[in-house]
Amino acid sequence: MNNDRRLCKVCGENRTSSPDGLCWKCWEKENEGKQRDPEALQKAIERTQLTLTILKYRAEGISYQNIARIVELPVQTCYAMVERAIGEGKK
Repeated sequence: MNNDRRLCKVCGENRTSSPDGLCWKCWEKENEGKQRDPEALQKAIERTQLTLTILKYRAEGISYQNIARIVELPVQTCYAMVERAIGEGKK
């Protein structure tokens, strides 16, 4: 996420680091009633579930190599998913 926080280009009140320049309130207003792509939502759910599974294995002390074998992903991908999730949790 970009740390360059600037005022929303619509309302000019809330700060945002969003690439589109909209704060969350203005983004919600502009996207109100729009249907999300069901396929994209399903992919996001699956990715989130996979991340959660990897995090649970890691919390149990299972090595990245064993996790990678279980979920059938490269070790580095498992590591990156854990690091990304931890980074998001710190925000």
